[in-house]
Amino acid sequence: GRVVETKIVDASEPAFGQALAAAVEGWRFKPAAKKDGTPTPALARLKFDFNLYQPPDAPEARLRDEIDAGRGDQAEKFSAKGLDAPLRPTHTESPAYPLACLATAPGGGKAEIECLVDRDGWVRLPRVVSSGPREEFGWAAAAAAARWRFDPPRRNGEPTVVRVKVPFTFEPVPQATKAASR
Repeated sequence: GRVVETKIVDASEPAFGQALAAAVEGWRFKPAAKKDGTPTPALARLKFDFNLYQPPDAPEARLRDEIDAGRGDQAEKFSAKGLDAPLRPTHTESPAYPLACLATAPGGGKAEIECLVDRDGWVRLPRVVSSGPREEFGWAAAAAAARWRFDPPRRNGEPTVVRVKVPFTFEPVPQATKAASR
């Protein structure tokens, strides 16, 4: 049920293709077919349209408005300093090792993601701050971070939005995994 290969056929912007590949590589499926009780590979072709329109009441739109209102002197508004309790994750997922990096960066990689944790504890607007040695590590980390959840952050008893940076480390790929991916 794991995705073992992705290929970006067409993308209006390379970043759209890379973000989609990172998300898909983290997906898991029930095996599509079995032959003599053994799962068999299946090929799927997916098309996604990225739409910039968001209704004005979308959580991300409200957060953008808050961020704009909190710039400058109010930058501390989104800091984790002064929270009633430290942020506590309730659900985390490790990022999938980018398939494009199995052969080109088998020694591992790093990424740092910045995101907002909203009043309900959902991660919103993850963005890649840094990644290396390949940018695919950043896309994979952002896709994983988007699925994280936290206890709702509170300041003075009130729900609040918090900006956080999360580091990710990708461990080197074991030799058996590299051989199996060929």
